[in-house]
Amino acid sequence: MRIYSLRKEGAWFCVGMEEDDSVSFSSFSPKSLNHALQAYGGFPGEGWKVEEKPSPEAKEILEALAEAYMGRETNVKPPLALGRLSPFTRRVLEAVREVPRGFTATYRGVAEAVGVPRGARAVGNAVAGNPFSLLVPCHRIIKSDLTLGRYGLGASVKLMLLKREGVKIYLSPSSRKLRVDVQHVLKKGTRRLA
Repeated sequence: MRIYSLRKEGAWFCVGMEEDDSVSFSSFSPKSLNHALQAYGGFPGEGWKVEEKPSPEAKEILEALAEAYMGRETNVKPPLALGRLSPFTRRVLEAVREVPRGFTATYRGVAEAVGVPRGARAVGNAVAGNPFSLLVPCHRIIKSDLTLGRYGLGASVKLMLLKREGVKIYLSPSSRKLRVDVQHVLKKGTRRLA
């Protein structure tokens, strides 16, 4: 695996590429390169090193990660190395990848979309293990009560990413919890999700 990094927009971005140029992982961190690599969870691995200069394919992906981090639209959809994931996790990540910028979907909605209507918790586990940060926008998946839920880099990073994408979030007066405005939640029956 070849690993490339880029510092831009106040954060570090990393991408691991297979020999066929599919993406093994992507990660980011506003803290440091090491934190970005550790956010992936598989680094350091035996024989892994960060390459000095990114390939043109890796540079395009790294730039797309930086754009996504800033909440901007990107049309870069590189092939992902999904083969090492379970069939269920693949289906979940493929569904999550279709949630557009400016919108969210619930764990339950994703579960219904992949044919496991009672599988919200399993979807949460699959999303928690997402090795393709920002390329598969797991930060867009929220709880059924429209609260944010958890995120590997912390709730504050999830909140920041959603706000940068234009998702309206408000403080519920009754529960004192942050909630996503319903107009930013994909509805059942939309072309993109369940």
